[in-house]
Amino acid sequence: MNKMELKKRQKEIIYILEEGVPKQIQQKLLYELEYLEALGDHKKGMLTAEQKMLLFSYEDYLTRKRFQTDKEIYEEIGVSRRTFYLWKKSTGLISKGV
Repeated sequence: MNKMELKKRQKEIIYILEEGVPKQIQQKLLYELEYLEALGDHKKGMLTAEQKMLLFSYEDYLTRKRFQTDKEIYEEIGVSRRTFYLWKKSTGLISKGV
């Protein structure tokens, strides 16, 4: 997706949100908007740790895990051990505990 397509889709989502939508749809649109913003920042080379983890998928993890340790993965992505741990917990890779 190029820069123009990103901006166009972001504007579409903002317009839909301003029109008012049910809460469940609103959450999905906000997540998509956040994802698109992260994509744009990635193209600029200005990602926050949170954005890096937003772009890092469960499937990416499973693929890398076959060949790398968690430490190698989070160092390569450029996030802290804690950020990586919290991401794993939020995706269900680590049980929430009792």
